[in-house]
Amino acid sequence: MNALVETGFIIMGGPLASDDRVVFAVEAESPEAVQAILARDPWSDSHLLLEAVDPWTILLDQRQP
Repeated sequence: MNALVETGFIIMGGPLASDDRVVFAVEAESPEAVQAILARDPWSDSHLLLEAVDPWTILLDQRQP
């Protein structure tokens, strides 16, 4: 996961307060690209379950360009 942050793929992420799920905001060209990148992660066969990929347009962003 740290490598995905360092490359700029994962912008932010963390666990939801109510359960064991984690949400990531990522920078990708398409939902298929997200699936392909996460499928290469070593945790994809044991701990990483991708439930959904929902496009999100971020309009407020404090990050520096």
